[in-house]
Amino acid sequence: MSIAIALALLQTASIPPPPIFPHYYYGPVRMCAGALAADVRAGEGYESVGSSEILNLAEGRIGIQGWMYDDDAYRDIAAPLGKVAVPGFGTLERWSLGSRNRPGRWTGYVYQAGPNSRLEITSDRFDGSDADFAVLRRIATGDAATAMCAEIPAALRATPEREVPMMLWFAPKAYPGRRTLCTTSLALDIADGEQAVLPWIPLNHFGVDRDGVRIGVFGDFYPARDKPLPKGALLDDAGFVLEATPQAKDARVAYHTLKRLSEPHSSFNVTFAYTPGTPEAAVRGVAQRLRARRPDDRCLSPEPR
Repeated sequence: MSIAIALALLQTASIPPPPIFPHYYYGPVRMCAGALAADVRAGEGYESVGSSEILNLAEGRIGIQGWMYDDDAYRDIAAPLGKVAVPGFGTLERWSLGSRNRPGRWTGYVYQAGPNSRLEITSDRFDGSDADFAVLRRIATGDAATAMCAEIPAALRATPEREVPMMLWFAPKAYPGRRTLCTTSLALDIADGEQAVLPWIPLNHFGVDRDGVRIGVFGDFYPARDKPLPKGALLDDAGFVLEATPQAKDARVAYHTLKRLSEPHSSFNVTFAYTPGTPEAAVRGVAQRLRARRPDDRCLSPEPR
């Protein structure tokens, strides 16, 4: 082998593979995941991570991934509860699941997708009863799934131009101002001409839409007795600064961080997420209105599903 060829092979081997980024879509869109398929409707969301699929549906949030707990060494994590026949789905194994890192148990189901393929299905709505079947019936299996994915209508295809990276965080419904958006310790009053978007499930973030630009607000400050939050806007206080965050690996979203100067490395900072190319003035405009939450604030909350 020549030196030139050897060097070329070495250089090729040293080039890392391109990163695999999750893909995010609002419905209507069709999920095709091997032996399973599902139609995600308008007002719902679909996240494909490569190793797992997540569906934010009206019936609940469903996660699908490979099953890895058949070995007896995992019986503290996964305990079998027997088989159940789900009308319109087939036979599933019901399991009691847990974690070695946190307390609590939850219910999951295992689907035999093939001779060497077992899939775990979980949901925030599962309670281990037959009521779980209503959630499971949103998923097609076997010949029905094969037929759905053999030829997907153009309007349901998960194509790159339909991706919405912020779908991960926000349900599609928008609420026009004037409203108050809150995290545990902070609040933002949105104005006429703006819209609020909320997380799929109650979490500590919200989004603001204006003039075609969406800015997500994540996080909190937890005021200590000796460092209370200012009564007015945080950025009006000299103790806070807004900084651009180094570009993340996934270049589809950019970030600024609001920090308290006396605690620059605290995890209790606030992050603003937005599409690259958004004017910094738009980000700063949202940050400048962020204030401490008051007891009389009427905070907009996600509607129950």
